[in-house]
Amino acid sequence: MKQMVPVLSITGSDSTGGSGVQADVKTISALGGYALTVITSVTVQSSSEIHEIHDLPTDLVIGQTRAVLEDMHLGAIKIGLVRDPETIVALRKEVVGCSKLVCDPGLVSSRGELLASDAVVRAFAGEIFPITQVLILRSQATAILLQEEVNTTEQMIEAGRRLLEKGAQSVLIQGAHAAGKQVTDIFLVAGEEKVQFFSLPDTKGWKLHGVGGTLSSAIATYLALGDSLHEAVHKAHQYIQGLLVYSLGSESTMLHHVHPTSITGRNVELYNSFMALIAQNYKEAHDVSFYADKLCVTARYLSQITGTVVGKTPKQLISDYLIRESEILLESPALSIQEIAYRLGFSSQALFSKFFHMQKGCSPKEFRNR
Repeated sequence: MKQMVPVLSITGSDSTGGSGVQADVKTISALGGYALTVITSVTVQSSSEIHEIHDLPTDLVIGQTRAVLEDMHLGAIKIGLVRDPETIVALRKEVVGCSKLVCDPGLVSSRGELLASDAVVRAFAGEIFPITQVLILRSQATAILLQEEVNTTEQMIEAGRRLLEKGAQSVLIQGAHAAGKQVTDIFLVAGEEKVQFFSLPDTKGWKLHGVGGTLSSAIATYLALGDSLHEAVHKAHQYIQGLLVYSLGSESTMLHHVHPTSITGRNVELYNSFMALIAQNYKEAHDVSFYADKLCVTARYLSQITGTVVGKTPKQLISDYLIRESEILLESPALSIQEIAYRLGFSSQALFSKFFHMQKGCSPKEFRNR
C-alpha cells in the first residue's frame, strides 16, 4: 500500500463543512494526501453568515502544531485563518523550516466580511509572507493590505508585484472582478516577468462559500505530491474549475468534493484556456479567430464549447470582459474616454463608443455621468 504524503492545514473550524479545516481535509484527501490539522479558531456560522468567532489561545495552537511536526515528516503546510498576532509570530518559529508553505490568510471572508485586525495584517506581512512559497489573497484583502484599489487586471498585476517585494516566492491574487460568468486570477513568481492568468467559469460558483480555502489546500497538496510550483497552481485551478462547473445550477452554497477526473474534460479545459487567453490578450485581440487559432480549434468548435459550458458565444464572452474593464475605468476620472478606448485596444474613441452603446444601451459619457 502506497504511503500518503502528510499535508498540514493550520486554520479555523467551520462546522458547516464548507470552509476551514473541514473543507481542507476533504480537498487534501480527495487529491491523495494525508490530511493533518491544527485548529486556530472555532466559529459559530451557517452557510450564509458568521455569527461568532472564538480564537484559541496561542499556547494551544502552538501545542497542536509542535505535536504534529514532532510526529510527522510533512510534505507541505497550508496556513489560513489566524486572528492573533502573538500566535502568528509564534507559528513562524514552528513552520519556518518547511519549504512548501502556502499562505491563504483569512483576512476577508467569501462574503466580504473583514476577519482580521490591522495588527494581524502586519504580523502576517512581517512574519509569514517572507517564508511563504505561495501567497494567496482575494482582491479585497489585497486592497486592504496595500491600501489601494485592486479592481482592474492591471491593478492586480501591479499589486502582485508589490506583494512579491514583501518576500513571498510567488503570489496568486484571486478574481478582482467577474465578467461573462468568469473571473480572472493572476499568478506571479519572483524573478519571472511573465504573468500567468487563470479563469474560473462561473460568477455564482466563484462566490460559493469555501472556494478560496479549497484552492490553497489543493495547491499545498500538489506541492507535497512533488509537482513544481507552476504545475501545482495549474492543477489546483483545474480542480476548482471542475468543481465549479459541476456545481452549475446547484442551489448548494458549498462545493462538492469529488475526484476531479469525474468532472473535468476537454470541453471544460478548452473553455478555461479560452477565458485565460482573454484575460491575457483582451487589449490587443477582440476577434474570435485570434483565440481559436491560439487554441488550435475552429471558431465554430470554440462556439460549441462556450455554448455548452456557459450558454454564450465566444464573442459575447470577449465583449463581457471588455465591458467590465470599461466600466471600472469609466468609474474613475483619471482617464479620458479616448484614453480608455486606446487602452482597451480600440483604434478610435468612436469605435469604442459604438461598441459600448451596443452592449450597455448608453454612451460611455452617459455611463460616467451616472
